[in-house]
Amino acid sequence: MRPRFQARNPDRGFLDFVEDDTLAKARQGFIEALDEHGYSEKKGTIEVVYRCAQGDQPTLIQACQDLISRQPRLIATCPTLSTIVAAQRTQDIPILMMVSPRPDIVGLTRAGGSFQSNLLGAYETLDYLKEGPAIIRQVVPRRAWLAWCTTLPNPSLCWRWR
Repeated sequence: MRPRFQARNPDRGFLDFVEDDTLAKARQGFIEALDEHGYSEKKGTIEVVYRCAQGDQPTLIQACQDLISRQPRLIATCPTLSTIVAAQRTQDIPILMMVSPRPDIVGLTRAGGSFQSNLLGAYETLDYLKEGPAIIRQVVPRRAWLAWCTTLPNPSLCWRWR
């Protein structure tokens, strides 16, 4: 069994923008996946430093800088804004994106158009933003007004159509 790491040099970091029940599933899945592969904080085989900005962008930047200063082997990010902030501040530490769009959609590409090489994980194409309203119109075609909000933690994704 490996010795437990000091807080100054954790194995993994997790950067969260906001606490939310839905987004918490990503963090839970990350921890469970580590555990399934033999890495557990309870067993002392890994240390994960968790930082949450509570929805505050300046706090997110500080939290990210704190994680980077600890030099973890990987930083998991959730959602999009956490990924962007981490990617803008390090190209050396691998970043595991969760609940984030394809890197080119949010400007995380190199001059030639390739993705930043330290970005890992599954990403979204955001096609549901285009397809969602069309599907809703088919389901409720007689509504004069329609409001749609994809997630509460990201209020910029709320629209209203006539």
